[in-house]
Amino acid sequence: MEHKEIGRKLIEHFKVMIFDEPSHTYKVAGKGLTPVSTFIKKFVKPFDVDKVAPFSAKKEGVTVEEIKAKWDKIKNEACDNGTKVHDFGERFVIDKYKVESDLEYSSVLQHLKNDEKLQPKSEALVKFWKKMPEHYYPVALELRMFCLEMGIAGTADIILVDKRDGSLVIADYKTNKDLFKQYKQQKLLGIFKHMNDTPYSKYKVQLSTYQILLEKVGFKVSRRFLIWLKEDGEYEIFDTSDITKDIISYFKAKVEYANW
Repeated sequence: MEHKEIGRKLIEHFKVMIFDEPSHTYKVAGKGLTPVSTFIKKFVKPFDVDKVAPFSAKKEGVTVEEIKAKWDKIKNEACDNGTKVHDFGERFVIDKYKVESDLEYSSVLQHLKNDEKLQPKSEALVKFWKKMPEHYYPVALELRMFCLEMGIAGTADIILVDKRDGSLVIADYKTNKDLFKQYKQQKLLGIFKHMNDTPYSKYKVQLSTYQILLEKVGFKVSRRFLIWLKEDGEYEIFDTSDITKDIISYFKAKVEYANW
């Protein structure tokens, strides 16, 4: 199957889903679906801000309110910068590969101000695509997928096709400061209790869940990897292992999915 046809089939399979950006909610035929990010939170011990903030405030010699405000600012800035990088990445790839998309834009650099240079993480993104192996070709960007049986939905940054065998590859940009930061040797919960509570581990669950959403509609996935865009303008690739069996077993164990 020609790669552009694969892209069209992917979009066709999932086009019935409606996504509301402000509320980050997914619906199919009026039925709400659980975002993959929310599903992952089931296996993460919540960060107790009220418990930790006083200790950090004392350590830094500031008030609890100031430390919370500082954390909120860092979180919001990271979110805003991540959104800008993702936006640039989508525009860059559409321009470079002519990927089918309903995104309207007049320039790859549209979100930049006059005389503003690309931020380092966007530079890293460009370097990644310039070194893309010829046998990989992007067929969908920001692909919103779902599975009614599981009741979940999610959005993958990049879906590539491996032209050697027609299989799909899932890739996601990550702009974290540290992919392997672990708070006090904490582990994930439930079926993932053997995994360290790090961003990398959560992304491993994320990409394998995306794989299930694709395979449930007949596509084969051969690889999953993270593109870590770094502050120095460089990037690193981190493959994630296939843990789809664990995730499927979790859902099959639930009463409502007993008929799988």
